[in-house]
Amino acid sequence: MKKLYLLASLLIFSSVSMSQTIDISALYSQNSQPSQCDFTSCYSQSDIMNSATASSFSSRESFLNLFTARQNIKVKMSQLLPSFNLRIDNVFNVFDYIPNLIGFIFPSNWFRLKESKLHAKAQEQSFISTIANQKNASQGLYLMLHQESINAKIVFNHIHFAKQLLSLMQARYEYGDIAYEDIEELNAFIGFMSTDYSMQKYLIKQIQLDMDYLVDNINIDLDAGPLNIKTPEYGEMIALNADELLAPVLEAAPELKSLAYLAHAAKYSKKTRVYNFLTPDSDIDSALGFGTAANLRIASSEIEQLEINRQMTQSELTKSLLLITNGITNSIALNASAHSIQRSLKYILTSLVDDFRVSSKIDINRFLSVLNDNLRAQFMINNSSHAYLQSMANISRLLLNGPDYSEIANLIPNSTTDIDCYLRKENRKIKKAVENGELTISDNLIFSKDELAFCF
Repeated sequence: MKKLYLLASLLIFSSVSMSQTIDISALYSQNSQPSQCDFTSCYSQSDIMNSATASSFSSRESFLNLFTARQNIKVKMSQLLPSFNLRIDNVFNVFDYIPNLIGFIFPSNWFRLKESKLHAKAQEQSFISTIANQKNASQGLYLMLHQESINAKIVFNHIHFAKQLLSLMQARYEYGDIAYEDIEELNAFIGFMSTDYSMQKYLIKQIQLDMDYLVDNINIDLDAGPLNIKTPEYGEMIALNADELLAPVLEAAPELKSLAYLAHAAKYSKKTRVYNFLTPDSDIDSALGFGTAANLRIASSEIEQLEINRQMTQSELTKSLLLITNGITNSIALNASAHSIQRSLKYILTSLVDDFRVSSKIDINRFLSVLNDNLRAQFMINNSSHAYLQSMANISRLLLNGPDYSEIANLIPNSTTDIDCYLRKENRKIKKAVENGELTISDNLIFSKDELAFCF
């Protein structure tokens, strides 16, 4: 009778063990499928980079600065042409009206015109730099959001695995094979992991908000995120040589080109100071006299300051390149180390699970220690892969190459003589009616292109 009882117990125990299984592969399942969307709505890298180009505050402000620089050319050109000014109240005030009628005879006016053109060219390069930076910033947030989304999945996988283990331990606890303290130890681990998972989801929300702000599209109800992308494996990562890249980076840098234009403009500014005393309406500081030499030295110091800025910018670009290439090397090393660690931990975890299935004995502290280490290893693999992607994106930004950067120059308007873009008569009436309270319009009113104040 006793033997029959033991046999029945073993059969029941075996059936419980078969129903309560531990799938260790759940810890190593693929965390994302390329082009899969894990959010309410998703966007690609190109989508978000194009949005940053068109909608970010910095991009729009840089466009306006370029518009202002272009319009300033027309202002300086007007100083060469006859013009009318109400301050000319007496035909005998010769020195007052000569500049308005024959401004082209004064050299300083020509130098100011050339200076304004160079300032506009410098602003074009500044525009390219700003747009490239906005694209790079949006790509960085995209990769960060993708990285933390996968980290959240890694934590979730470990919680799922731990719950499988907990179910089997609870089943075997009924037969006295497992200490209740071990179950509570695992419960505490699951609780901590659940807290980490909640914090990870909160971090994702924060990055989403940063992304929405960058592209000026903050929406309280929108849960938008990146399409899943394939992260590189260890064998696919390639180290880069900073020495080979330095010359192309400096050649492509719009910041250096902008400073070069400003340096040329400063030379014309110096010439303006030299000849400004000939212009009747020039200020007292421009008068030919004791202060002239000092005035010219000030102009020379501005040129020297631009040279200092050029050297500093070149040094910053060199430093950035070295940081990026060193980061790539570090990412490759970390990724290789993490893969090696994960292989060892997977072997240990498999052995611990097999031993538990056979003997019903478990060293819960060792189990949880290995599980924690496995979590860290997967984080390291994921984070180093994304760090590599971010570094490669930064290299593309410095070189201004690739489809996302090579077309930026085409965004610069070519024409400087388009028709004026002031609001039409109908729109001025609408604006007045709104101000007087006679008419209400939607807050999200969008003006058409020909109604905008800044056009070229």
